[in-house]
Amino acid sequence: MIDRFRCAHLVSLLVVAALAAASLVHASALPDPAAAKAADKCQKAITKAGAKFSTKTLKSLEKCYDALFKCIQTKPGDQKCIDKVLAKCADAVDTKAPKERAKLLSSIAKKCESFADVSSADGLFYDDLGSACENDYGVPLTDVASVGECIRRQHECHAERMFNYEMARAGQIASALGVSQRGGSCLEDLGGMGHVGDPKGLGKALDKCQKAFKKAGAKFVAAKLKSLAKCTTTLFGCVQKKPGDPKCTAKAQKTCDKELGSKIPKAEMKLASSIEKRCGEIFAQLGAGEAMGTAALEVPCRDFGVATLATFEDLARCLVRQHECAVEEIFRFQAPRAATLLPTVGHELRTDFCAAPGEVLLVVTNVGSGTGTVTFQPSGDTCESPCAKAVPIGTFVTLEARTANGDDSYFQGFDGGGCVGAARDCQIQVNDLTFVNATFNAQTHNLVFVTSTSHATDLGGATAYDQVCNDIATDTGINNLAGDAFVAWTSDSSSLATTRLGAARGFIRLDGRPFADTIAGLTGANVVLNPPMINETGVASSNFSMTGTFPSGAAGITCTDWTGVGTLTVGAPAAGPGEWSTRFTAGCADPRSLYCLMNTKTAALAAAPASGKRIFLTNAPYLPGNDADAQCEADKPAGTGTVVALLADTGQAASALLGAGTTYVRPDGQIVGTGQQLIDASASTDLLESGIWQHGDGTYASVTTGVWTGSLELTDVPVADTCDDWTLTTGMGLRASRTVRIDGTFWGGTAVACTDTTLHAYCVEQ
Repeated sequence: MIDRFRCAHLVSLLVVAALAAASLVHASALPDPAAAKAADKCQKAITKAGAKFSTKTLKSLEKCYDALFKCIQTKPGDQKCIDKVLAKCADAVDTKAPKERAKLLSSIAKKCESFADVSSADGLFYDDLGSACENDYGVPLTDVASVGECIRRQHECHAERMFNYEMARAGQIASALGVSQRGGSCLEDLGGMGHVGDPKGLGKALDKCQKAFKKAGAKFVAAKLKSLAKCTTTLFGCVQKKPGDPKCTAKAQKTCDKELGSKIPKAEMKLASSIEKRCGEIFAQLGAGEAMGTAALEVPCRDFGVATLATFEDLARCLVRQHECAVEEIFRFQAPRAATLLPTVGHELRTDFCAAPGEVLLVVTNVGSGTGTVTFQPSGDTCESPCAKAVPIGTFVTLEARTANGDDSYFQGFDGGGCVGAARDCQIQVNDLTFVNATFNAQTHNLVFVTSTSHATDLGGATAYDQVCNDIATDTGINNLAGDAFVAWTSDSSSLATTRLGAARGFIRLDGRPFADTIAGLTGANVVLNPPMINETGVASSNFSMTGTFPSGAAGITCTDWTGVGTLTVGAPAAGPGEWSTRFTAGCADPRSLYCLMNTKTAALAAAPASGKRIFLTNAPYLPGNDADAQCEADKPAGTGTVVALLADTGQAASALLGAGTTYVRPDGQIVGTGQQLIDASASTDLLESGIWQHGDGTYASVTTGVWTGSLELTDVPVADTCDDWTLTTGMGLRASRTVRIDGTFWGGTAVACTDTTLHAYCVEQ
C-alpha cells in the first residue's frame, strides 16, 4: 500500500512540476525591486531566527525537566538534587529566556524595516495572521516589533505543546515542584505521580528513554523547520526577485523536492527509530503515572488520527504527527505565504492529519492481513494505512476501497464512522473526529461472489462464462496476474463446474464469511455455511443466478448447452443447501447473474465459530402429540444449555421464546441472526444472516426439509392450526416448507394435516 501511494504521489508531483513555472509567474510580488529584495532578506531572517528560537526554547525545557525527571526516577527522595535543578530552571526562565527573546526580536527588526511590505499580500503577508496574533496571542499587528512579538509568543506556546508530548509528565512535575514558568505557559498538567521505585533498574531505563524522546523530538523539529525554510525562501526569492525566471523556478522545484519530498520523510523515520532503540523494550511500563505517564496522551493523540496507544508504533506515530502539525503551525507564522507558494511546486504546508480550525479528521486504518488502498472522494486522495484526511466539518466523503490483481488480497469490509459491511464504496458525513477500520485480508481461501451484472444465456457453452467471471474479478482487483483464477458455476453436457474447480477447497464470500469447505461436501452433504449472496462490490444480492447445475453437481437444464434455447436451471443467492444452485427452472430469454468461484487455493476451511445461543432443527421429524421440548433436549449439541421447541401455540407467540438482542448460532457456529432479525425476517421485511438449516447432530437440511411453526409470523398468537397446541395428531397445523432460505419463508405458514410425519421442529436455546 505504501509503495502504491508513493507512486501515485510522484505522478502527481510530476504533473504539478510541469505547471510550477506558470504558477510562480502569477504569484504576486512587490512592484519595487528594492522593496522586493528587502522583503526577501526579511523573510530569510524571520525563518532563520524563528527556527533558532523554537529549538532554543525546546532545549531550555528539556534541560530543566529532563534533569528533574532524572532526580525523581534515579534519586527518589533526594531533595538536594531537585533543588539544584530548580535553581537552573529558574535561571533559564528569568535570565536566559529573556535574552533569547531579545535576540529573536532584534534579528527580525534588523532585516525587516517596512511594516507595510511585511504586512501586504505582495510582500510577506502578515496581514493574513492579524486576527490570529490579536485573538490567540494578544498582539495587534501595528509595526514590525509587534510581528516579532506575535512570532515569539506563538513559537513559545507551540514549543511547550510539543514538549508535552515528549514528556507527558512535564506539567505535573511543574505543578508538584513549583518549577518556574513563563507567563501564559501552554504546558498542560496531564497528571502523573511519584517514581517507579526501582532507581537502578527501571528508573535508569526510563531516564534514558525520556532523554531519547526529547533529543529525537528536538532534532526532528530543527530538521523540518530547516527544510521548510530552504524550500519556501527559495520560492519566495523567485517570486520577489526573479519573477518568471524558469531557471529560478527549476532550482526552487529541485530544492523543495529534496527538502520536503526526501529529507522530511527521513527525519520522520529517524524520530520513530531513535526512540524505539531506547524505549521499545520497556513500552509496557511507559504509560504508568509513576513512570513516563504516556497513557495520558491517548485522548489527545486521537486528534492526530491515532486511535489508541496499544503499541509502541502507535505512541511513536502520535509523537511524529503532533510534532509535524506543531512545526507546520510554527512555520505558518514564520512564512505566511508558504501555504500558497508550496502547492506551486507540488507540495503542501499542512499534512493530511493536521486539522485546521473548522476541520476534523477522518482516519482510515487497515486492520487486516492484506494490502489495498482507500481513496477519499471527491478529492481523489489515495493514502497509505493508517491514513488521515482533514476535511471541513460536515463534509460528505466517499471512501473507495480497492485491491490490485496479483496482490493476493481482497477487501472484507469497513467498520466505524457509519461505514459497516463489505460494500467497497461508502459515503459518510464527517461531523467530528471519525475513525474507520478497513479490512484488507490476504486471499488464504478461494473467493466466491455473485455478479452484480446480468449476462446472456447464449454464449455457447459453460466454459464461456469462466471468462465473464474473470473479467469481473479483474475489474474488481481480486484476480491473479494471469487473469484466470475464477470459474463460473455453470455446467453443460461437456463441462461440469465441479470438474473445472478441480482440487480447490475452502470457499469464502467477499465479506469473509465462509461459504463451503469442499465441493464434495457442498454437492453431497449440502454443507452450505452461508448463502453465496455477496456480489463483487461487496453488496448483498438476491438476484436469481443461472447455473445449469443441480445440487448434486450434475449438469442441469442449460438453455440447450447455453445457446439461448429452451429453459434453464436457476439458483437463489439468498438460500442455502440445494436452493443456492437450483431454485427453479426459467426461460432463456432473460439475462441473469452468475456465481463465480476461485479455484487456486487448496487450504481447508476452518470456520471460526461465533458466540451465541444455539438454534437448530430436530434430528428426526417431530410428531404432534409428543413433547417437542423433550425432543429438542434429546437432539441438542453437546455444550448447549436448556432448549425448547420454537413453536407458536394459542397461549403465546413463538417470539416469546427469543431474546430480541440475543445472537443465535447454528451448531456449526455460523450466525443465523439476532432474535429481532428472526422476527423481522418472518415478517418478510429483512433477511437472516444465515439459515436454520442444520440439525442438532450436525447434518444439514435439504430442499425438502419442512418444519412445524404454528403461525404465519413469529409474533403471531394463533387461534387455530396448532394441532391443538401440539398435543394431538388430529386437525391441522401450520408449517414452513423452506428451511434452507433466509427470507420470510423460513417461517411462513401453510396448513397441513397433523398426521404429517415429515416435518421437523426448530429448537432454540434459552
